Amino acid sequence: MYFPPHPSNVYEIVGGSFSVDLLGRRVSDVGGNEAAHKAYQRANKFNIPIEQLKRSQGGRAILEAYREKFQRLNAKQADRDWFAAAKPEDMGTAWSSLLFATKYAKTLPQTVHFMRELAKGATACRGHWNKGEREAAIQILAELPWAHTNTMQWYLGALRASQEDLPEIWHLPAEMAGLCAAVQMAMIESKELGARGGRSWSIDELMAARHPGTGHLAAIRYFIERTKAAAGIETQKELAEIALAGGNAGVETVQREVKAYRAGKRIPSLQVCLNIVENMKSRTPEQSSWELFFLAAAACFCQKVFNRCQNARGLTLEPIALFDDFQAIREIPKARLQEAMSRNASRETIRAPYSSSPP
Repeated sequence: MYFPPHPSNVYEIVGGSFSVDLLGRRVSDVGGNEAAHKAYQRANKFNIPIEQLKRSQGGRAILEAYREKFQRLNAKQADRDWFAAAKPEDMGTAWSSLLFATKYAKTLPQTVHFMRELAKGATACRGHWNKGEREAAIQILAELPWAHTNTMQWYLGALRASQEDLPEIWHLPAEMAGLCAAVQMAMIESKELGARGGRSWSIDELMAARHPGTGHLAAIRYFIERTKAAAGIETQKELAEIALAGGNAGVETVQREVKAYRAGKRIPSLQVCLNIVENMKSRTPEQSSWELFFLAAAACFCQKVFNRCQNARGLTLEPIALFDDFQAIREIPKARLQEAMSRNASRETIRAPYSSSPP
């Protein structure tokens, strides 16, 4: 309820699909992958551990797909040793598995631990709510270090006023606030480790980017402007000709696309954003290109979250509030953030419906 239940929830916002990327498009015919897709959905819903996946044909197909994907990466022995050293807590949930696989446990161990505990606590909170223990769930949310933000105050008010569960979209702002808290922990830890300055973009600037006149989030506009600056490009025409090269559209059509992206009238897909960075690589320093790939993903994600909330029927929260609140979350000190973990550890473990074994 205050952190995305599964990494795929984040991935799907930018139009991706974990199951399709892993297993291929669903095929129902004989010899198809229908059983694997059903097992994947079931594993996500109930957070089924790996040992239990091995017991079904579909589960074994998922594990085999992971194995084949790993082999295609041409992993070095050091990578294999890393995965072989996995502990149960590293692979216990989808979030912990993903964080372990990305090796951030080496570079940002405190952040990984923080995110793992947030995911566990959010699962327990949802378990309370689904079992009708509304006050227990609301109490957990009210004790979060970022509960004072406008987004969370709105969410708490909506939960208290509702006699039933809220529409799924109403949970999204609170889940994104949890992700913002994880970003703050990563920023703190990076600074402690002596992260260098002078990067080609800033998360604070991204979250604060606004369209003139409307005040709406301008994440894609910020991405385009930072990409231009890194490549030393001054005009929109030059940007359009280079960044969106390779398509069948004429120059004027491409220029109109870029203009629409900057104005917030259209949102490019994640792939389009990544293609822009790829096409600009020859004109940008290597480090800047690497950083801009991260910006492309972050900007696309933030813009799509904003627009999803903006287009949600009946949502009473102003979508920009979540991004306005980022600054308040950035001001939370490390010790205060860590209270979210200590409170989680002190509570009795609740086996939430989607973290327990299915019936």
